[in-house]
Amino acid sequence: MKNQSMPRINEMGGVLGRYILHFLVKYVGIWTIRLITFPVVCYYMIVFPKIRNHSMKYWSTLFPGQSRMKYLKQIYRHYATFGETLVDRLNPLIQVDNKDSDLLVKNEIQNRHGIILLCSHVGGYNFYRFNLGNQLVHIMMYGSEEERNKSQFTMFDRSNETNICFINTMEANVIFKLHDILEGKGIIAIMGDRTTDHSKRHNKKVNLTGLEVTIPLSPWYLAYNTGAVIIVSFIIKKNRNQYHYITKEPIRLSPVEGRKKRDVIDQAISCYIDHLKEVILEYPDQWFNFRN
Repeated sequence: MKNQSMPRINEMGGVLGRYILHFLVKYVGIWTIRLITFPVVCYYMIVFPKIRNHSMKYWSTLFPGQSRMKYLKQIYRHYATFGETLVDRLNPLIQVDNKDSDLLVKNEIQNRHGIILLCSHVGGYNFYRFNLGNQLVHIMMYGSEEERNKSQFTMFDRSNETNICFINTMEANVIFKLHDILEGKGIIAIMGDRTTDHSKRHNKKVNLTGLEVTIPLSPWYLAYNTGAVIIVSFIIKKNRNQYHYITKEPIRLSPVEGRKKRDVIDQAISCYIDHLKEVILEYPDQWFNFRN
């Protein structure tokens, strides 16, 4: 029986679409995807007004005072960039510059800390190219049937499957499994800018460049309770075949005498929000936190 208490996350694109995408790229050529970008993006802008209006609010909040036509051009570019990142998962020419970030993460591994790679829906967020040698990375995935189907298509993400393990957030006792991983000095990758639980206890509303965004509290409580460090990570598309993997200095949460747990966590979240704001303002067409 499905857990009806969990919210339904509607995302554009399904398994059939991925089959078609894979077929075109493999047997016709990657150029065909770029050829159909214009009609596909225009279709979504016309047929899904709710998503378009959400995007209009996003762009008008970031850059107020512009004409509606300019906002529509920005929305088109936003969707087109998202499409490019999906296609790039199939592009054998793609390279990710991640030397400095890998070194930072590996230093924390050597220091024997559990690590939470706090990712966001920025740039090529599904490139699991952490390049951490034999270190296993546990990737949190929302456990709806749609996501379980998508997990069968990790080939689209060109990931090193031997070093990746997906964890369903709806599994029974998943919190105990996560504690065990982090206390065993393991690595968890989890999204920090979208929540899948409507409970106020598990979420926090924050102001992000003038927009109200709800983020999950679970990564922060996990870090506080296990002594794990949080490393905020972004993978930014720099040009057609190049991405840049960016990591910020580790955020460390630990009990402080005279301070409440929630105060320590709120301060750490503020640091993450500052990092996220900085990246969004520099690359506004690469934040793909689309909701339907």
